[in-house]
Amino acid sequence: RHFGPNRPCSGSGRKARPAQQLVLSRRGSRCSVATMAAVEPRVFAFVFPMASGHINPSFPIARSLAASGHRVHYLCREQMREAIEDTGATFHSETEVESELYDGREPDIFGATATLKRELGLESESIVNVLFKVRNIQREM
Repeated sequence: RHFGPNRPCSGSGRKARPAQQLVLSRRGSRCSVATMAAVEPRVFAFVFPMASGHINPSFPIARSLAASGHRVHYLCREQMREAIEDTGATFHSETEVESELYDGREPDIFGATATLKRELGLESESIVNVLFKVRNIQREM
């Protein structure tokens, strides 16, 4: 099957490949990295919370994409810069890109919670109530 001009991808009829050798096309079919390399270079962005268990599994995919000539970007915390750049991807600091969320606040989870607690006048609330009340704000952070 073909999806668009010069974008051959097959969702069936081939033997399964290891996960790190597959990527999804725009319509969800499987494409080998070699097939994607034959296509015009694209831009891929990875945005993860600051948790290595979420970020680390993406590195083989990012490395393959970058090696195939695609531009790969990550929005993450400074602690992951070296590992991200080692894949050939471009690192973007989320505290700099999303500065409106971090100006005047501690960027770590505990410091951010304490700052939000003060900002919202929740000093007398229990930590459980505070976490419940600020959860939507923290999801953005």
